[in-house]
Amino acid sequence: MKKVFSLAFAISLFWLWGLSNPIHAQEKDELYLETIGTLSAQGILITYLAIGVLGDGYEKNVYEKDFILNLVTQIINVTEAAKKQTNKLQSSGMAPGESNIKYLV
Repeated sequence: MKKVFSLAFAISLFWLWGLSNPIHAQEKDELYLETIGTLSAQGILITYLAIGVLGDGYEKNVYEKDFILNLVTQIINVTEAAKKQTNKLQSSGMAPGESNIKYLV
């Protein structure tokens, strides 16, 4: 929890710093990609956490099977939507620089 709070605090400070400082085009591209990367990493970690918690809860009879299946289906649907959205961004040409395409795949 301490790491999550530290990351959120660091992102907040970075965002506030960005409001007070002009950013050049290349720096905007880097910020854009770093933000996508940060949100992607967050999504992956939260997904693994959620699946682990649900699995443990099911094993200990805290949650019923239908409840677990419903939540896992929602996680899968949101993950698929994020993947489709990232692919749309990649094919739109809005993503900064071809050399940075690896961050979106």
